[in-house]
Amino acid sequence: MKTTTADIAILGSGFGGSLLAIVLQKMGWQVALIEKKDHPRFTIGESSTPAADMILRDLAAAYHLPWLSPMSRYGSWKKTYPTMTCGIKRGFSYYFHELERPFRSDQNRSRELLVAASESNEQSDTQWYRPETDLFFFLKAKEAGVKVLSRCDIVDVEKVTNKARGDEDSGTHAFFWHLTAHQGVEREKLTLQADWLIDATGSAAFGDTHLGTTSDLRGLKTNSSALYTHVEQLPRWRDEMDNCDVDTSDYPFDPDFSALHHLTDDGWLWMLRFDHDRVSVGWMTDHCDRPASVHEASPGLTSTRKFQRYPSLARLFRHAELSPVPGQWIQTERVQRYSMPAVGPGWVRLPHSAGFIDPMHSTGIAHTLSGVERIAACFEVGCQKEEREKKLDSYQQSVVLELKLIDLLVSGAYRTRNQPDLFEAWLSWYFVFTMEYEQKRLSGNRPDSFLMADHRGLRQLAEQSYDELLQVLAVSDRGDERRLDWIARVRDQIAPFNRAGLLDPVHKRLYRHSMVDLG
Repeated sequence: MKTTTADIAILGSGFGGSLLAIVLQKMGWQVALIEKKDHPRFTIGESSTPAADMILRDLAAAYHLPWLSPMSRYGSWKKTYPTMTCGIKRGFSYYFHELERPFRSDQNRSRELLVAASESNEQSDTQWYRPETDLFFFLKAKEAGVKVLSRCDIVDVEKVTNKARGDEDSGTHAFFWHLTAHQGVEREKLTLQADWLIDATGSAAFGDTHLGTTSDLRGLKTNSSALYTHVEQLPRWRDEMDNCDVDTSDYPFDPDFSALHHLTDDGWLWMLRFDHDRVSVGWMTDHCDRPASVHEASPGLTSTRKFQRYPSLARLFRHAELSPVPGQWIQTERVQRYSMPAVGPGWVRLPHSAGFIDPMHSTGIAHTLSGVERIAACFEVGCQKEEREKKLDSYQQSVVLELKLIDLLVSGAYRTRNQPDLFEAWLSWYFVFTMEYEQKRLSGNRPDSFLMADHRGLRQLAEQSYDELLQVLAVSDRGDERRLDWIARVRDQIAPFNRAGLLDPVHKRLYRHSMVDLG
């Protein structure tokens, strides 16, 4: 039986767990990184944002990680790591489809919406091909001296008083963690002792099983499931629009180089294209106003039936082939998670382990990185016990606010997905929160909460707007003046924060400038 010790044990070696391990090891902590599986492995959560890029650059500067900063822009990524796959992400694009009808547009772009996040491919965000990206961070953790334990399945977690190891005055808490695991194919027994546990598993399971956390979805507004895979031989959406006689000559960017959203009757489809022409695709199905998912058919057949309902998407995917990895469509039940608390005696969780809402606004990578940044700050040299507890308590409160805010922003998007004018207006709230967050970071002040979720005034405005939106949607007459009045109120409410000209008719739903000047 193997036995090892560490100051901090991190469970889960996705990019968040590995990066946090690197930072903590750099500070002088002895860190063990425990991974149930191995790398490379298939996973999704691939779309970066300006907020994520800013955090990467700040982490690189704060902890002297020169290899990290190039990953914050497409141009520097490809120049520094030409063999590591990623993709260009110039912004967000949205297309509104109708059942049984080819995609169509008009002179007002009423069924198209593009919002740029950068002004060139060189400066753009990136799509992360996670099998390679997570492996990269994992190997960097090894290089940093982190104790890496792969193929390690935790089977028991126990609190042991410090008296048991003759260390009553450890300066942390009155106990340490004793973990028992089985490692490798032969299931060799392994034990680990650590003062702190950090849950970076990206799942509620470890916390609910071993830390006493509780999952409860009753307070969430969003209810969606996913059906996803990677495909190859997929033509570009811009070419399909040419077939539909849609003029794209005035577009601010190529929509195939974006987080591409196809809004449909029952949800939406994402398309994220990588440099090697592999494309991440996924159907999100809304269950708020319809029965929960019942898997009556195989995932592959379900996806085929979904495409058949939208002629332009069916034609686009008619010759697409499943990528060797994962080689199949993967179907989920409800994707939302909400497992609290995020902090407890001797343990803390990254945001993605405490909760997840939906991929609609590409918040996943940035939210995880913001968690890495804030948890790392709790363990910085010189941070005393009382100060650490205060920081962790603040982090706990922030994670709750953040997940509730993301839930609000995503729920409104689902509810308006079939009504482009309302969708554009509601989407403006998401971009307002991101602009405020980015602007505060640029001013040199690290925000206490992701997406400024602790900005009470702004959050209350959005909550009020959501309640008013529900009233508008309850009116059956879609031409009702209350719709126009609600959009006008949103325009007025976001005016003090609107740095991108959102809802200005002059843009014709094609917003071609960055949210903020990222330098």
